[in-house]
Amino acid sequence: MSEESRIAKMQERYLSQIQKAQILPLGKEQLACYVEAATLQYQLSTLTAGEASAQHLQSTLRLIDLIRAGMKDLGIVPKELPQSLPPLEPESQPETPSRPAAGSQAAPEADAPANADEEAKELGLNMRDIRFEEVPSVTFNDLIDMTDSIQKVKSYLDNAMRMKEYPALAQQMQNEGQTGMLLYGPPGTGKTFFCKTMANYVMTHQPGGAFFTITAGQILDKYVGEAQKRLKFLFKELKNYDFPVLCIDELEGLCPSREGDASVHTQELVSDFLQHIDGVSGKTKAMVIGCSNYPWKIDRAVRDRLSELCYLGLPSENAIRVYLQRKSAKFLGATPEEQEKAIDFIIPRLSHASYRILDKFARDVQNLSFFKTTDANPKNKDVATFLPLNEKELNSILDQLIIAYDEAYIKKLEDPSSWSTD
Repeated sequence: MSEESRIAKMQERYLSQIQKAQILPLGKEQLACYVEAATLQYQLSTLTAGEASAQHLQSTLRLIDLIRAGMKDLGIVPKELPQSLPPLEPESQPETPSRPAAGSQAAPEADAPANADEEAKELGLNMRDIRFEEVPSVTFNDLIDMTDSIQKVKSYLDNAMRMKEYPALAQQMQNEGQTGMLLYGPPGTGKTFFCKTMANYVMTHQPGGAFFTITAGQILDKYVGEAQKRLKFLFKELKNYDFPVLCIDELEGLCPSREGDASVHTQELVSDFLQHIDGVSGKTKAMVIGCSNYPWKIDRAVRDRLSELCYLGLPSENAIRVYLQRKSAKFLGATPEEQEKAIDFIIPRLSHASYRILDKFARDVQNLSFFKTTDANPKNKDVATFLPLNEKELNSILDQLIIAYDEAYIKKLEDPSSWSTD
């Protein structure tokens, strides 16, 4: 057998063991799969060279960490670790640059956030875009007609906070604690805005709460191996915080289904993601929230980890009314009666519109009213009352809107049981 064929067979065996482990519950059988996968990765690191060898070695170390965490959860003493696994210590491997030391001593833990920013920069990430440094000003009260979704999310977060508050009791519970959550719905229905309200809730209700948000596009890279490095960094960074929440947008782009003709790179990336999420999940650890417009395109094993589902659908007629009352009323009429009459005229034209479309409509109404008012008052620079738009002017705005509504797509979103057929 040629060297290339041997490496290909070992890689195929590695992916098989990882996929098998990811559908097994936590236990010795799952750990055995991870042990074999780690052994194969270590052997591959000795058979390859350069960047490929380094990536196999990094995978070995990640698996060792995962095995140790699983052993701890199962109460297995270290001597039970199978002897076939090469005795590697993560600290001895030069996979990341050492942190600056003061004199001959290691840098203190307090330096972690600053060094993390530097490490993120080297990976092409900006922590200011990912980690909320300040509490967002928006709250659940700013969401319109989302009572059920708010209640589901608050319950999810409150349960995790309660487990954090009572760690001794949480450790004795038979279940594995919090699973992840999946926010899904059509484009433009407020998933990003919803995440900001969640960040506000976490950071104001939980001491040590930290909220991270990132898109698949920020993680993915044209160079093989870079996405894995960014994932590793993100999940390592979560461990520096007492109560971290990671929200990943466009999850279907990061973790597409491995069924069919998925590339080896895609399979490895999804496998790495699952290893990381398993490494931080549990009763009092990090929480992972995925956002998606096409949840059925997400790998099944990933969907299994994000089993708490929260659907954010298109705004209802009542939600559209409340939105227009909040955002556009003063541009639609001089009295409440005139404003309601204009809103009644608008609502049928905005049926099936997303919040993104409503935002555009509100901006266009505001701008047209502004220019109408200033054109009518060229010399009165102190004018403070907007002239309302008439039906003809409103129609000129509505006619420019493109409201795409795919009934089959919406029905599929509303029926998670149909996702498994893809």
